[in-house]
Amino acid sequence: MENHINLVNVPIEVMASTIREIVSSELQKVKNLFTEAPKDVLVPTLNRKQVCILLGVCEGTLYNWNKNKILVNFKAGRRVLYRESDVLAILNPLKEVS
Repeated sequence: MENHINLVNVPIEVMASTIREIVSSELQKVKNLFTEAPKDVLVPTLNRKQVCILLGVCEGTLYNWNKNKILVNFKAGRRVLYRESDVLAILNPLKEVS
Protein backbone atom coordinates (compact mmCIF):
# COMPACT_ATOMS: atom_id res chain seq x y z
CA MET A 1 0.00 0.00 0.00
CA GLU A 2 1.41 3.35 -0.99
CA ASN A 3 1.12 6.55 1.00
CA HIS A 4 -0.29 9.48 -0.91
CA ILE A 5 -0.17 13.14 -0.03
CA ASN A 6 -2.60 15.47 -1.75
CA LEU A 7 -1.28 19.00 -1.91
CA VAL A 8 -4.18 21.27 -2.74
CA ASN A 9 -4.05 24.83 -1.48
CA VAL A 10 -1.24 23.97 0.96
CA PRO A 11 0.93 26.83 2.21
CA ILE A 12 4.59 26.57 1.21
CA GLU A 13 5.68 26.43 4.88
CA VAL A 14 3.56 23.32 5.48
CA MET A 15 4.85 21.67 2.31
CA ALA A 16 8.48 22.46 3.25
CA SER A 17 7.93 21.08 6.74
CA THR A 18 6.43 17.87 5.34
CA ILE A 19 9.35 17.41 2.96
CA ARG A 20 11.85 17.98 5.80
CA GLU A 21 10.12 15.34 7.94
CA ILE A 22 10.17 12.79 5.12
CA VAL A 23 13.83 13.41 4.27
CA SER A 24 14.80 13.31 7.94
CA SER A 25 12.98 10.01 8.38
CA GLU A 26 14.74 8.46 5.38
CA LEU A 27 18.15 9.72 6.49
CA GLN A 28 17.59 8.23 9.95
CA LYS A 29 16.87 4.85 8.34
CA VAL A 30 20.13 5.02 6.39
CA LYS A 31 22.06 6.06 9.50
CA ASN A 32 20.62 3.09 11.41
CA LEU A 33 21.78 0.72 8.67
CA PHE A 34 25.37 1.92 9.07
CA THR A 35 25.43 2.01 12.87
CA GLU A 36 23.85 -1.44 13.23
CA ALA A 37 26.50 -3.11 11.04
CA PRO A 38 28.67 -5.61 12.95
CA LYS A 39 31.82 -3.96 14.28
CA ASP A 40 34.00 -7.12 14.13
CA VAL A 41 33.74 -7.45 10.35
CA LEU A 42 36.59 -5.02 9.77
CA VAL A 43 39.73 -6.13 11.57
CA PRO A 44 42.45 -3.48 11.98
CA THR A 45 45.41 -4.47 9.82
CA LEU A 46 48.96 -3.37 9.13
CA ASN A 47 51.03 -3.81 5.98
CA ARG A 48 54.58 -5.21 5.86
CA LYS A 49 56.29 -1.84 6.01
CA GLN A 50 54.25 -0.74 9.04
CA VAL A 51 55.01 -4.01 10.87
CA CYS A 52 58.73 -3.75 10.08
CA ILE A 53 58.89 -0.23 11.50
CA LEU A 54 56.78 -1.08 14.54
CA LEU A 55 58.76 -4.20 15.47
CA GLY A 56 62.14 -2.97 14.23
CA VAL A 57 62.74 -5.98 11.97
CA CYS A 58 63.32 -6.47 8.24
CA GLU A 59 60.99 -8.09 5.72
CA GLY A 60 63.12 -11.25 5.73
CA THR A 61 62.39 -11.68 9.43
CA LEU A 62 58.67 -11.30 8.77
CA TYR A 63 58.94 -13.96 6.06
CA ASN A 64 60.67 -16.34 8.49
CA TRP A 65 58.16 -15.61 11.26
CA ASN A 66 55.29 -16.38 8.89
CA LYS A 67 57.01 -19.60 7.75
CA ASN A 68 57.54 -20.67 11.38
CA LYS A 69 54.01 -19.58 12.40
CA ILE A 70 55.29 -16.95 14.83
CA LEU A 71 53.51 -14.04 13.13
CA VAL A 72 51.16 -15.26 10.42
CA ASN A 73 50.12 -12.94 7.60
CA PHE A 74 47.18 -13.09 5.22
CA LYS A 75 46.60 -11.74 1.76
CA ALA A 76 43.94 -9.38 0.47
CA GLY A 77 44.39 -9.49 -3.26
CA ARG A 78 48.10 -8.93 -3.79
CA ARG A 79 48.62 -7.16 -0.47
CA VAL A 80 50.23 -8.94 2.47
CA LEU A 81 48.62 -7.87 5.73
CA TYR A 82 48.97 -8.60 9.42
CA ARG A 83 46.28 -8.36 12.09
CA GLU A 84 47.08 -5.48 14.41
CA SER A 85 46.22 -7.61 17.46
CA ASP A 86 48.76 -10.28 16.39
CA VAL A 87 51.49 -7.66 15.94
CA LEU A 88 50.74 -6.10 19.33
CA ALA A 89 50.87 -9.55 20.94
CA ILE A 90 54.39 -9.97 19.55
CA LEU A 91 55.33 -6.44 20.61
CA ASN A 92 54.25 -6.73 24.27
CA PRO A 93 56.76 -9.43 25.31
CA LEU A 94 59.50 -7.47 23.53
CA LYS A 95 58.69 -4.37 25.63
CA GLU A 96 58.85 -6.37 28.88
CA VAL A 97 62.36 -7.67 28.05
CA SER A 98 63.74 -4.18 27.30
